[in-house]
Amino acid sequence: MNKKMSALLILALVMVLQPGVAQTNQIQTNHPMLSQQKGNIWSKLNRAYLQPKFQKAGQLSVLNEAEIYSWSGEGWFTNGKVNYQYQDGNLVQVIGSVFDGEGYTIGDRTTYSYLDGYLAQEIYEEADMETNELQNVERIGYGYTDFNGTKHLTGMLYSDWINGWIVSGKDDFTYTDGIISGGIYYTTDNFNFIEEEKFTVTSSNDTTVITYFVKSENEWLSTEREIYAGFSPQQLFNYYMNLDHSLYDMIFSYPLIVLELPDVLIQEHLDSTWENTERISSNKFYELGNDMLTKLHKNFEYWNEVEWAAEERVEYYFNTDSRIDSALVKFNFEPPALQTYMKESFLHDSFGNLVTIVTQVDSGEGLQEYMKTELRWSNSEPTSNYEDPLAAKGFKLAPAYPNPFNPATNIQYTIEQAGEVSIKVYDLLGREVAELIDGRQAAGSYTIKFNAEGLSSGIYYVRMSAGNFTATRSISLVK
Repeated sequence: MNKKMSALLILALVMVLQPGVAQTNQIQTNHPMLSQQKGNIWSKLNRAYLQPKFQKAGQLSVLNEAEIYSWSGEGWFTNGKVNYQYQDGNLVQVIGSVFDGEGYTIGDRTTYSYLDGYLAQEIYEEADMETNELQNVERIGYGYTDFNGTKHLTGMLYSDWINGWIVSGKDDFTYTDGIISGGIYYTTDNFNFIEEEKFTVTSSNDTTVITYFVKSENEWLSTEREIYAGFSPQQLFNYYMNLDHSLYDMIFSYPLIVLELPDVLIQEHLDSTWENTERISSNKFYELGNDMLTKLHKNFEYWNEVEWAAEERVEYYFNTDSRIDSALVKFNFEPPALQTYMKESFLHDSFGNLVTIVTQVDSGEGLQEYMKTELRWSNSEPTSNYEDPLAAKGFKLAPAYPNPFNPATNIQYTIEQAGEVSIKVYDLLGREVAELIDGRQAAGSYTIKFNAEGLSSGIYYVRMSAGNFTATRSISLVK
């Protein structure tokens, strides 16, 4: 998928498939810096105007907390949470915490500061693995100019923390009649800014074209372009500025992010000609006899040099309140058939707040519960509690999460009474590849991380022995 179009999509999908079990043992808060510098230009502009997006129109309702749960095979157990703090109506902090079995530990934090109501700076910190103290990682500064009484984003300055803030790059944006018309991304050699990439925005007959270039030996070479039919630059600008920014930073849902994307054609510049590569298109289905939307398809297709072929489709189903009831994510694993890989179900409260997202994933045995996100708004109704992961209820070896994984996965197990416990990992030939536990443990529930760095892709087996209890679970390493 085109890197500029899909930066947010890939980030969201990775987060869904690995919810809060990153290698750093931190809850990932979908921070934009992870893909910001070469991401979609519209996502960058959207960030600069994020402060009005976190409050629901017509309601005094803001998102206070998102708690993430994983499925153990027996019930839900908490994995981590993200808290959102506000001041004077602006979001000022996003704090991600991981649950270690006994309590929450802060994993990362993003702090936002404002000037005259506009986002001026954000700083991203991560917890040190040994001390758990938050340390600076990255920073973005925002610059604006006034145009007819409205501030327009004209620059973004990126810095990394290396015993102090070191500038790593910047974006400069240009406007025509108040609408963005181009921009340049610069890297730095610590002394000078170096032009690396740029884009231009042009239009004709209600079609907007964004063309991307790279700098090569003092010459700009066109590489890709996005064609938005039916959008003038003003309409496209308005479309992206009106998106619910909370989807990108606050709600952990790949289908909800995809739903926000407009139809677009992607082309690559090859041998002096523009060649089709990918496109997003939409199909809407209405209830017979009225204009009530009942179903919507977002189609991702690639050009196979002969015709458009299906790559992915997200299917949305709406209830009578015009709210999303569920979504299916289908991939083209074995052409030409699309196969369901993920399903998300959505629950809203009486205020219209989205309060629960349940994610199911098919890892080869049909759709199974995988992750649940509970969203707590300032006026939301209470949601159900999770199952206490510390309550020992017999001997159990829960399914690993994530699964498939790369390169690490978590293994949760429960022992009913104190005794000797052994947990080992074997390959398909029965050879031991790792010993995770070998010793005496007290009764309770535990989680251990298995890191498969150095092992090849394939199926492995986790075998647990405790007293007369034995159990085996399969795990899939995909690199």
